[in-house]
Amino acid sequence: MRAFTALFRGLFLSTIRNRRGLFWTFFSPLVFMIVFAFIGNQNPAPARLYVARTHTAGGRWLKAALAGNRAVRLAAEPSLAAALGALRQGRLDAVLKPPATVDPGHPAALDIYLNTANLVTARQTQSLTAALTQALNQRLSGQPPTLVPRFHRINGRNVTYLDFLVPGILALMAMNNSLFGLAALLTRWKEKGVLRRLLATPVQPVTFLGASVVNQLLVGLVSLGIVLGLAVGALGAQEYLPPLALTVILVLGMACFLAIGFFIGGIAQTTEAVMPIVNIIAFPMMFFSGVFFPLSTWPPALRHFIAFLPLTYLVDAARTLMNNGTGWTPAITRDALGLTAWIVVAVLATARTWRWE
Repeated sequence: MRAFTALFRGLFLSTIRNRRGLFWTFFSPLVFMIVFAFIGNQNPAPARLYVARTHTAGGRWLKAALAGNRAVRLAAEPSLAAALGALRQGRLDAVLKPPATVDPGHPAALDIYLNTANLVTARQTQSLTAALTQALNQRLSGQPPTLVPRFHRINGRNVTYLDFLVPGILALMAMNNSLFGLAALLTRWKEKGVLRRLLATPVQPVTFLGASVVNQLLVGLVSLGIVLGLAVGALGAQEYLPPLALTVILVLGMACFLAIGFFIGGIAQTTEAVMPIVNIIAFPMMFFSGVFFPLSTWPPALRHFIAFLPLTYLVDAARTLMNNGTGWTPAITRDALGLTAWIVVAVLATARTWRWE
């Protein structure tokens, strides 16, 4: 235990004295948050609508009528109750509940539920849905109008693009710090013969590697906490912060990428070979795993593949905790199991490919 503590202390002091590395650890995610949040707020997104009762003729007709409209994006939810929950959490702009049947010339109510947490967005969505209803009535040529909009206002939460972005940035930090840091460190030690010489000392190599992992986890958690504090305190992000659940997910995510970092450090022969390998793994996940944009942006066939990426599991779990405020849910359990599966795969692969020199 004394050897472990001494090794950990030395590694920790070495890490915090690396000012250039610490600068880029904090600078990059903050720049990402500021730039992408500005871009996201400058470009208005299509209104996110959910059409209920799609099992009825009226619901199918309304969904088909709205499908080609570029001003809206139709969302998929398992039920009307789930859609109203998403509306309260700010993940939807409106929920439309059409009549069971649409009969030209026979007026029927089109119930439209709005989230009033953001009054500007609520007014814009109300104007948009009113205009859409008028256009649909003209298509039906009903006299009097067939669809009569009936608005319902629900008090909910306004999720800005910055709120959406922060969990993704934290997940991206966890991946980059773990992958780049540990893989490069292990390869450098192999090149210099540090790991080989450890085999001739009383210190067990497992103790040395364990101290490295704990150091990476601790430094990673502190870094994530500082960036999260700046996002909330300086940039004004509004996030739910369940301390235990969020810490568990972030530690599990970092452990997953540390395990992958061990695999890369085992197969890379030189430090020059580490960066290309890490980039091949990290860059696709950075853009596809929902860090900057919702997964619904991608085609369905691609989403089926993206859903199994480790960064996707981490982003999804962190965003569910921080944006929805629902606590630990079955969906988060699924994400945690996905990360655990990747840890097992990476550990088994490392055991087969690891070389001490």
